[in-house]
Amino acid sequence: MYPDMLKARPGDSIRQKYEQLRDWVVSSKMMSRDIRVIVNQTDKGQQVYMRQDPPSVTFPFEVTRTGRGFAVGEGFINGILPKIKTKSGSEVEIVDPDGVPAPPADLPQFRPLIVCAEVVFDKDFKLEKATIVVRRPTEIPRAGSANLAIQATKMTGLIPLAFMRSSKFTQFVFHNLQVRAFENQEVKTIIYYPS
Repeated sequence: MYPDMLKARPGDSIRQKYEQLRDWVVSSKMMSRDIRVIVNQTDKGQQVYMRQDPPSVTFPFEVTRTGRGFAVGEGFINGILPKIKTKSGSEVEIVDPDGVPAPPADLPQFRPLIVCAEVVFDKDFKLEKATIVVRRPTEIPRAGSANLAIQATKMTGLIPLAFMRSSKFTQFVFHNLQVRAFENQEVKTIIYYPS
């Protein structure tokens, strides 16, 4: 049970043998390097068990604060990943092909604010691009339908994703989106709904 080096022989220093025994006990202790594995030492031995944390739940277009910026979780609009303008000024998809989130975007100082998806349709009402932008609430006049602005032959709309009054986001959208643009009796309309 004990290694031979721990057995005392006539003439051995008791202090040296005690220190060797102490080091051996410490080295034979079970230790966990994984935070999910718990090792309890009791007088009758060791108990080892796994702590099962609930899985973290994420949802499409989850807006989170990251220091002085914000990030948007992976989500699709008509099967397209929207782009976001990062702090460096480059426009990238909100998640790269390997699933790594884009660097955070700048969070403006004005409050309240709304993080939106800006959608752009071509003249044939096909989604051309989607971009994550920040707007003031007064710039989004109609709830339940995208705001539209007609510029030449393109139609754009804003879809609110999350609202921030002071320091925390209130999420509006918890799902991927389908967006449609159409014209009915010369009235152009953009609608969105869960997909």
